[in-house]
Amino acid sequence: MSGDAVRVLHVEDDSVDALLTQEILHDEVGMNQFDVVHVDSLKSALRELGRKGYDAVLLDLNLKDISGIDNILAIKEENPEIPVVVLSGMDSYKSAIEAIDNGAQEYLVKGHCDGKVIRLALHSSIRRKSVERRLFKQANYDDLTGLPNRRLFQDYLERAITKAKRWDAHEIVMFVDLDNFKDINDNFGHDVGNAVLKEAAIRMTSTLRSSDIVARYGGDEFVVLLNDRSEDFQSSARQAATKLVYAFNAPFEYGSNVIQFSASIGITAYPLAGDDYSSVINSADKAMYRAKKNGGAQFQFADLPSAKIFAIS
Repeated sequence: MSGDAVRVLHVEDDSVDALLTQEILHDEVGMNQFDVVHVDSLKSALRELGRKGYDAVLLDLNLKDISGIDNILAIKEENPEIPVVVLSGMDSYKSAIEAIDNGAQEYLVKGHCDGKVIRLALHSSIRRKSVERRLFKQANYDDLTGLPNRRLFQDYLERAITKAKRWDAHEIVMFVDLDNFKDINDNFGHDVGNAVLKEAAIRMTSTLRSSDIVARYGGDEFVVLLNDRSEDFQSSARQAATKLVYAFNAPFEYGSNVIQFSASIGITAYPLAGDDYSSVINSADKAMYRAKKNGGAQFQFADLPSAKIFAIS
């Protein structure tokens, strides 16, 4: 196959339909434009998608293990970035609308489309998904640091709280504010200040686990959602915050300047701090200000059971 071939995962449990679809594509555009891998069940599709590298999914809705919209939902839940084109035997307007509403990019009906239509549907869905990703990034990621912004973090935390309510679990949140950041801007200029913000983001993401969510809340403020399920949340949070404090304290060289900066960190946890996004964020924010008032370069737990101050010099 050509290195430029579109990699398509064809999910179809009827071997005759699967072969016919591949022949239609071959007759219309030549198989050198498409690298088609066929599987006959949702389970096999999810396993294959786990290996990555696919540009699109061509999906029949009625499979031997799961039927209907649940197929789309299962694929999108684990692979939200991949475009899905439905190729179904159901010639139903209602089914088509339902499929699109639940994440499909296109809805085609078997026997009513030729290779050109399938090709255009695959290419247009890939292009459309690319545009969606670009617009999503512009709206939900910080231009300077590349981190998720406040809006996206709120979505992450609200979904985490919903799951925690369902499973009677907890969520740990940290509010991080750089100490004396205004002095850095005043003494070295905004270019250096921006470099410090980018360096802070790098230190946070490299210090914490890849499964932890770090976001820029605004200005010199950052927030963290720790991916931790241990019963002793304070011990886990303390360990993560200690690593962050030490990471921030390391000197930062920018051009001819050596800049020392630190951060104050407030730590809280759902559900002890409250049962919604605002309560949890406000709790972490107050704890951060208490740490800053005590001199900065330290972390403090919110007013939760067994709360303590932990300063690191």
